[in-house]
Amino acid sequence: MESYYDSIPEFRYWDINYWKDYLEDVVRPIYESTQVLLELKSKIVQYAEKSLKFVKISNDKLFPFFVGGIDKNGNYKERSLAKLIR
Repeated sequence: MESYYDSIPEFRYWDINYWKDYLEDVVRPIYESTQVLLELKSKIVQYAEKSLKFVKISNDKLFPFFVGGIDKNGNYKERSLAKLIR
């Protein structure tokens, strides 16, 4: 009797090297991306539900992240929230 896994083309569930490659190529990048997002969350959660003035005073580099519309040179983009707040 054929199992479900046998019906999937090129899926070698019995091959240990296939699983090692799968973990390395698929699971590891997901894990690493999740770690980066969790680190970002831990850095910005302290500013959640605070005023933009608090963010500006506490961490000037994060201010553009919260309001958007400020380019790398510190210029306000047209129709941006940052320009409206200014």
